[in-house]
Amino acid sequence: MNEKKLVAIFDAPLEELLEKAIESECDSNEALYIQILIAYLQGENQHLKALLEKSANCGNTVLHKVGQLRLQIRESTIDSLLMGELKELAEHSPVWKGEIYFVLGYAKTKLQKWEKSKAFFKKACASLEKNGAKRKASLAFQNVVNCDSYIHPHKKMIAELHYLAKKAHKARAYSVAGLAYLNLSREYQLINAVQSALKYCYMAEEYMEKNAGTLQYYFCKAQRCHLYIESDRIQEAEALYDELKLCQLQEIKNALLVLENLLRDTPIPEQLKLSPTWQDRVDRKGAGKDKVKLGKLEEKFLEYICQEPREKFDIIEQLYGNLLDYEVTDNRLKGLISRLRKKVPNLIIFKDGHYTISDKLLLKEYKSVS
Repeated sequence: MNEKKLVAIFDAPLEELLEKAIESECDSNEALYIQILIAYLQGENQHLKALLEKSANCGNTVLHKVGQLRLQIRESTIDSLLMGELKELAEHSPVWKGEIYFVLGYAKTKLQKWEKSKAFFKKACASLEKNGAKRKASLAFQNVVNCDSYIHPHKKMIAELHYLAKKAHKARAYSVAGLAYLNLSREYQLINAVQSALKYCYMAEEYMEKNAGTLQYYFCKAQRCHLYIESDRIQEAEALYDELKLCQLQEIKNALLVLENLLRDTPIPEQLKLSPTWQDRVDRKGAGKDKVKLGKLEEKFLEYICQEPREKFDIIEQLYGNLLDYEVTDNRLKGLISRLRKKVPNLIIFKDGHYTISDKLLLKEYKSVS
């Protein structure tokens, strides 16, 4: 297989893979892996199984085993022996190494082994970057951040996700930027900044538009539906819920059961396998973890200081302009910060003359990986 073309395949989002699928210059194994990726991304498990029957006799063991693990991820039937074989193959397959570690990272995510998943994604990021698959490296980097959100469940990831979105956009990894904005939407939702959450959800959908039909694309819509429910925009939520019912991806079908529960209080099957973020929504409802929602000015303040640390005078100008007396605006800011600290304890810190959000300890580590 042509190494340069293979790296381009690893790096391609769904839209480009669909274009590559009709190109005549790909040899049989390249074309086969393109089809495997498309079937995987679109959740077409039966088609993926048929492709794996072909790959069993294609003469490329790595290609076939990576495809096998992708199917197992879709069907939630992870085989530890297959993972061990792929881990060994990675050390002897320089071009495939990043792709192998990437899929291994997803498999560990499916098993909710966050530390091991993070380790695989860090290796994938370094290898993919080295081989020139910069967009796929950005996606691996995104998953390092995601793993940390589960390793440190009380850590707020807003600063990291803003950094990641900018990095992904710069690398033209627009679907990765969209995923970062989707996760930002959820982070703002968790502190009840619903309008900010909707803003980033809209941005995520816009970035994901060219990857319509993928799991992440539908998760954006499911997130927006949940936000509509929380905003009491029930008619819009119902319309989006009906639209999502057309999706055949199992993960979205499961998410729909959660949305139906939130809309109509219908029971959720006890054995239902949910992704961690959707399980968290169920748990939060069950535990009654509703908080007071943030006001528009409070949300604007949080968005401003989470981008980078800000001095008090810059914040005052951003929030209130420069027409009022300083004493008036200073008192207003103090009152706003006091209210926010009661609503979301331990979020805002003041250090070296700047206001910022807490929990930014891992940014240095992320930057060293990228």
